[in-house]
Amino acid sequence: MEIRITIGEPNEETIGQVALLHQQGIARGFLSSLGTGFLSILYKAISRSPYSGVAVAMDGDTVAGFAAVTLSTKKMYSWIFRRYWFRLGFPFIIKCLSPEKLMKALQTIGYGLLRKQYGVTMRPCAELLSIVVAKNCRKKGVGRKLIDVVDEFFLRKKVEAYCVVTNAADSVSNSFYLSNGFRLNKKFHHHKILMNEYLKDLHHFPGKPLPDRNAAETTL
Repeated sequence: MEIRITIGEPNEETIGQVALLHQQGIARGFLSSLGTGFLSILYKAISRSPYSGVAVAMDGDTVAGFAAVTLSTKKMYSWIFRRYWFRLGFPFIIKCLSPEKLMKALQTIGYGLLRKQYGVTMRPCAELLSIVVAKNCRKKGVGRKLIDVVDEFFLRKKVEAYCVVTNAADSVSNSFYLSNGFRLNKKFHHHKILMNEYLKDLHHFPGKPLPDRNAAETTL
């Protein structure tokens, strides 16, 4: 299996696969309940924002995994809301007609814009928003290589550390982050679910070699 990983704006077909993979891999998340159409628009916006990016691992024409990152959740969501409020707002409002779903929606927005109130550290602002590997591509080094690309992205942006949040009950996810250089920073509740926030310090490796700045892809 030859995996190519690129960071940039994926084409429409790739974005659709990323959206479906998000929905399958993060099935319990509120954003997944909004459908693949919503997720496609969201990931396209994330890839276009100057404050974020999407790394996609391709196995031929099939998405083997992806990772979405941001330099600042607040700046990224503010940029996206200003430009995509109508396309993202309509399905968002439809899904929030019940009080329970409205509360989840407000909590989701609040996490991105008001992280301090949700018990999440304000520094670093940089964050790994999501990472998913297709079931048939797991345990083949795809996730590790995506983390390497994420590290390189942040190092280029002079970021010394970044965080990621995952369900505290997901042993596979927690083990993955611990084995890839993250350390547990704190616990908090989101949507009444206990979450773990992990940090990864990059300043320990100031001399880490980076690929050619003009290189468009990384091969595993």
